[in-house]
Parts: sequence; C-alpha cells; structure tokens
Amino acid sequence: MTSTAFLILIGGHETTVGLLATGALALLTHPGEAAKARQDPQHRAAVIEETLRLHAPLQNATWRFPTEDVEIGGRLMRPGDPILVSVLAANRDPAAFADAGAFRPGQRAADRRHLAFGAGPHLCIGAALARLQADVAFETLLRRLPTARLAVPEAELTWWPSPITRGLFHLPVEL
Repeated sequence: MTSTAFLILIGGHETTVGLLATGALALLTHPGEAAKARQDPQHRAAVIEETLRLHAPLQNATWRFPTEDVEIGGRLMRPGDPILVSVLAANRDPAAFADAGAFRPGQRAADRRHLAFGAGPHLCIGAALARLQADVAFETLLRRLPTARLAVPEAELTWWPSPITRGLFHLPVEL
C-alpha cells in the first residue's frame, strides 16, 4: 500500500511538472499554435496530446518481464528476460506518426495513439487529471500572459538528466 501511494505521489507530481514545462515551451516556441489554442479549447487539447506524444513526461516505462516465450520485433524473449519499454521512442516512431519529430497538434488533433500514459492494464490512473491540470494551466498561461516569450535560446535550456522522466530545470520567460 505504501509503495502504491508513493508511486502515485511521485508519478503524479514529477510527470505533471514535466508536462506543464514542455507544454509551455511548445506554446512559447510555436506562436501560431498558441494563438489557436488561446481561441479554441479543442486546439488546446490537441496541443496537450501532441506535447504528451513528442515530450512524454515518462521516457521509459518500468521494466517488464515476460511470463512465457514471446516474440517482439523478431526476437524471442524468454520468461524473465528484461524488457524496457521506451515511451519516447514509440511516440516518435515514423511508422506510427508522419513527421514524427515535429510538433504538429493541428494535424494530429484526433490522434491519441501515443503511449505517454501507457495502455491497456498499464494505463495511468491519473491520465484524466493530468490532462485537466494541463488544460487549466495552459488556458491560464495563454489568457494572462499573452505576450510571454522564451527569454533564452531554446538550445540553452537544461533538461533533467533522467533516463526515466523528461522535463526542464528552468523555463525562463520574458513578459
């Protein structure tokens, strides 16, 4: 019970911080998308989904261990073999997403195939809450700070040095 509570607290906090920072960065560096999101809540939802896809707050899922022989990508995995699921790689797979490395919320508005929240029995229990938090944060940012812009070149931003989570140490803006 304690481990589950800890997982929910840490997983729900750190990943939300990552989503809010990378989403704000996307809005600051794509002013056309920010203008559309300011006017249209559905476009804001598309920005959230595209941010989740391109900058998933969880880069790698927890280790998985098959309980029986299974073939993955042409390779036989035996019971107990470690498998690390790369959410970041899956969400940027060019076989699944056209122009996979680009931020294109308008083109992928209805596409929720990304794995930012996992899938099936491993779907994040906080997915709806995270989307709601991002929507409120981005609506507030766009409404209250319409002239905000990135204060440093994007290349100067520092990302968390984590193989598990993805986020920014700082997001300096000018108003």
